[in-house]
Amino acid sequence: VDSQDRIFISDTLNHRIVICTAEGGFITTFGTQGAGLGQLDTPRGIDVAQDGSLIVTEVGNKRMQIFGSVRGQPPAHAASS
Repeated sequence: VDSQDRIFISDTLNHRIVICTAEGGFITTFGTQGAGLGQLDTPRGIDVAQDGSLIVTEVGNKRMQIFGSVRGQPPAHAASS
């Protein structure tokens, strides 16, 4: 969970990160399977740094990647009433 109460989920089998609102509403996903920069292979651990960067560890690639601050907002249909 980050400072904006967004929830970050390692979707290990789909090789991506899912981001949701605190209420569980879908915001966005990122990542595709692979070994290139920005690609993921079996992501497991996630941490949100104080500056908002996202740190993701991957079992398949045996590495850790640091992604810049995530700026996604919920789509209009996912907004709370």
